[in-house]
Formats: sequence, C-alpha cells, structure tokens
Amino acid sequence: MERLPIEELQPGMYVNGVDGLPGLVVRPGKVDKNDIERLCSKGVRTVYVVRSYEVDLESFSDEIKASGKAMNKVKAAFSGVAHTLKINNHVPMEKVGEMCDLLLDEVETRSEIVLNTLRLRDKDNYTYEHSVRVGVYSIIMARILGMNRAEQADFGTAGLLHDIGKLVIPKRLIKKKGSLSPQEFEVMRLHPAAAEELLSRTPHITKKIVDGVAQHHERMDGNGYPKGLRGDRISLLGKCLGIVDTYDAMTSDRPYRRAKTSWSAFSEMRTHYLHAYDPELMDRFIKEVGIFAPGTYVKLADGQSATVVGNNRNALLKPWVITYGVDYNPDSIVNLAETEVKIEEVLQPEQLIPGLC
Repeated sequence: MERLPIEELQPGMYVNGVDGLPGLVVRPGKVDKNDIERLCSKGVRTVYVVRSYEVDLESFSDEIKASGKAMNKVKAAFSGVAHTLKINNHVPMEKVGEMCDLLLDEVETRSEIVLNTLRLRDKDNYTYEHSVRVGVYSIIMARILGMNRAEQADFGTAGLLHDIGKLVIPKRLIKKKGSLSPQEFEVMRLHPAAAEELLSRTPHITKKIVDGVAQHHERMDGNGYPKGLRGDRISLLGKCLGIVDTYDAMTSDRPYRRAKTSWSAFSEMRTHYLHAYDPELMDRFIKEVGIFAPGTYVKLADGQSATVVGNNRNALLKPWVITYGVDYNPDSIVNLAETEVKIEEVLQPEQLIPGLC
C-alpha cells in the first residue's frame, strides 16, 4: 500500500482508505474522476492506494490478460492503418484516433499493468509494436507533465505515428541484420522528413503533432536529424518522443543485436548521451518507468530469482517483484522496499529459466 497526496491520485487507482478525516467513510475500490472530485470537496488531503500487483497473483494475472487483449487490438488496428497508407497513400486519422483512445483508457485505468504488458513482444512485427509502445510511453510522459486528456491524445497520436515515414523506406533496410552502410543510413534518415510531408497533407492533424513526429530524431546538442535543431528549438513533444523512442529501441531485440535491459539502457542514456536529451524529462521518465522496468528479470541477494512487476517511485532500487518457487512457478508478490533484500543482478531470460531462449 502507498500513501499519496490527493493531487497524485489518478482515475483507475484503487483507494483503500484516507487520512485525517475520521468521520468520512470511504468504500475501498477503484476511483474515477468524479470520485476524486468528491474526495477533494470533502477536504481529503491524503489517500492510501493499493497497486494492482499488491492484491494477489491471480488478480494480477487476470489484469495482465485483459490489458494484453486491449493492446493486441491496438496492434491489429495499426497494421490496418499501415495497409491503408500503402494502398491509398493517406493516413486514416479516424482509426488512429480510435487506437489512441484505447491506449489512453488503458494507461488511465491500469498504467502499471500496461507497463508489464509492453514486455510481451513479437520480434517479427517490430515496426508496428514499437510504434504502439512509443504511443504508450508518450502518453505516460504527458501524464507525468500534468497534461489533460486532449493533450495526452496529441502525445499518444504522435507516438503511434512517429515512424510512419519508415513505410516508404525499403523493407530490406528495415529488416537488415547487419549494420547499415553509410549510403543506407542516409536513406534511413529520410523517414522523419517523409513523415512530415505525409502528415502535413493529412486532414484533422495538428501542427504540434506533425512537428513532434518530424523532430523525434533531433537532439539537444544539435547532432540529430533531419535539421540539426538544438535545445529549445526542439518542441516539448519532439524532446519527449526522442527519449521514449530511443529507450524502446534500446530495450528491443533487433536483427543486429539483443535487447538491453532497462537498467543498461537508462545507464547508457544518462552516462553517454545525456547531452543529447533533456535531462529533466529523462529523469522524470526514469522515475515513472523504473530503473528496473516491469518485466525485468533479476536475481535477489537472498538467492531467489524474480520478475519486476512494479516501481516504487521513492525507492527506485527496490521495486515490486514476483518471486519463483519450485519449477519456476510464480510464488509470491513482494515489495522489496519493505524488506532488507536487494537486487543483486539483472538477468537475461535464459538465466532465469534455462532453455527458455
């Protein structure tokens, strides 16, 4: 259970109690916008929130399955959008809007569960799945920044469409297993400009979204592309897309390399590439997703193997985990912040369950 100020309470969270008002009876359960407004009007300043993964393994598993179905629906819809673009040379924004609404609902009602669902990946559909994940991360960034639903929708739409320009890049380059040649890389670098040209002639899309998509490979130090923009010449949306796009690419298997763990990706981004990204935005994203992001396999100091399922924002090195018992069956959900046990090592999947990969 986590104690939160009322200002941090969000729709979809499970409230188990309130502080400081002994005469107020609150029925435990998920809250919506109206519930939050009612609590504020009653003078509630602090609430106790139960995370989805705190309840029990069965409930957690059910939530994962439900979220997975919603995410699969979005992925299937994105495939249809790509097909329409290839055939008719236009982006069906109505369909994109429907996809974005689904993502907004998922993030609003069970953001921690969605982060767990994102680890379930299909290597053969990287382009589509990457775009959906970047859409989710972009919405999370907008929520971190305190934006309303309409603004979150702009971020989510830009995330979904950020790589739409790659649909004009030869597929052999997208799927190439080795490093790109200098000539091939120049072709690949055309995709932000191609997306900008395509979206600029698309009805019902804002300039904010078009600019964000066009700028997702620009970097704070001016060494990005296509225009070499520097610092605040890059829009807020462009900066956020650059961070979440890079993070997801680094933590995904590619034909030419294995995925990095969230720990390795964030360490590399903060150590070697901090000059390329807005440091405040990056740190806020890291704090929300977690140094050990959901889905990370770890070895604990007591010898147990575990999978991270949730983040403790005020104790980033001590997340929530599922430990494993006999035959690697899930055993229990543990909040490491309430124990003396530390994470000793980040594991690859085959280290957790030999023979898995």
